[in-house]
Amino acid sequence: MNKTGKVPGYLDRDLFKNIDTIKAALHNSSDIVTRFFQLFNSPVQASIMYLDVLVDAKEIRDHILAPLQFMTELGENNPENNREDFLKLVENKIPTDGRLEETGDLDEIVQQLLAGKTILFIDGLKAAIIMDTATVVARDIEEPVQEHLIRGPRDGFTEEFKNNIGLIRTKMKNPSLTIKTMEKGVRTKRKIAILYEESIARSEIIEEVQSRLSMIQIDDLPDSGFIEQLIEDNTLSVFPQIQSTERPDKVVAALLEGRVAIVLEGTPFVLIVPVTLSQFIHSPEDYYERWYIGSFIRILRYFAVFLAVFLPATYVSLTSYHQGLLPTDLALSFAGAREGIPFPSFIEALLMEVTLELLREAGVRLPKPLGQTVGIIGGIVIGEAAVTAGIVNPLMVIVVAMTAVSNFAIPSYSLAISLRILRFVVLLFAVVLGMYGMILFFILLITHLLSLKSFGIHYFTPFSPFTKYDWRDFILRMPIQVLNKRPTVFHPKDKVKLPNKGTE
Repeated sequence: MNKTGKVPGYLDRDLFKNIDTIKAALHNSSDIVTRFFQLFNSPVQASIMYLDVLVDAKEIRDHILAPLQFMTELGENNPENNREDFLKLVENKIPTDGRLEETGDLDEIVQQLLAGKTILFIDGLKAAIIMDTATVVARDIEEPVQEHLIRGPRDGFTEEFKNNIGLIRTKMKNPSLTIKTMEKGVRTKRKIAILYEESIARSEIIEEVQSRLSMIQIDDLPDSGFIEQLIEDNTLSVFPQIQSTERPDKVVAALLEGRVAIVLEGTPFVLIVPVTLSQFIHSPEDYYERWYIGSFIRILRYFAVFLAVFLPATYVSLTSYHQGLLPTDLALSFAGAREGIPFPSFIEALLMEVTLELLREAGVRLPKPLGQTVGIIGGIVIGEAAVTAGIVNPLMVIVVAMTAVSNFAIPSYSLAISLRILRFVVLLFAVVLGMYGMILFFILLITHLLSLKSFGIHYFTPFSPFTKYDWRDFILRMPIQVLNKRPTVFHPKDKVKLPNKGTE
């Protein structure tokens, strides 16, 4: 075995030598089970090997050992006569539901054992038969934790690879749905599936995804977040450039737009590429409700994005530098609220924002019922105590609370946490230069967004570059009848999704 855990070489004709080689590759682990028996009650010696913590022992006993030991239909076939016919006979006598494979590669055999497969060795043959007997302990399909909706499907992805592929297949019964599978991980192999709609997705995007995934070299991929960080365009940007989701309906909608999905074994989060900034603000529920309801809620979200980033900085700028921009009565109200406060407004905002982030993080880490209590009660108690003690003024508590509520209104956690970071950056700009600092920050932010790409697609589309048609599903969500074409930003092969409705 080399440093990466691979087992070079091929099987020998000697059954016992093969068994010893495989055991040595697995360091004689205590969960290795080896059973020797006479094949079909003949003199031919055989053995099965598996890891008992990964397999269904009853299936092995009833569907593998029993047929191979007690059936007496060997006839003239034996390893010394016709090897191919003999192997076919053995495979035909194993009534397993899974697919049978034949290999002589030692490394492949070890990897299949670690995946829960059972291996059949036959003395005199340089090939082994791999049988799928894996038993997977997986949680039931439940409603997504982060992306629950008032109206829409309730099923979400789980950690089981086949279940996730099946959920997508169930919702997208289309022969053009193409699935390409590979394995990644130098020491721990994990399956990765690339899904796309062959008749819609552009070949350049598919090839780029495959190319970036093929270059991944890492010991293990415990979560799709590793893939996201390894294949994104700009690792220094605070903005997410790959969309992750727990919702199968969201993946299907993306595939029908000409995008590509990446499914990783062992995680309930599926990645979607490419992506634009606006798609992090959109929600599947926008399309499940009537267009004016979806448009109204979407406008609220865009407003929430602005408040989540700029509201504390705006308050600090107005109270510290630009009181003349406020109406007289409002300026006097602000001044009266701040009377007796020992800290400047920037320190007030910083204290409250940091406290809010600590409460938010504590609520996530604590047990679920207790976490909700700490988040709500802790915020109320600390805010009230801070005002009573004269550390902060009530207006600052309102500003911070409005900022937190706005952040929670953003559907994507990845974008929401990015905006939380930007909120502190713009706060620093505001305390140094006031409103001018905020304008400078805004210019830098827009410049960065204009330069950002996701798998060759401009991140700030359809705002820039301007695409007229895509504005129908940008800030407003026009009626379904009007959205008769797929988003032009992804350059799909088949542009029309509602035939005979016009193309304008």
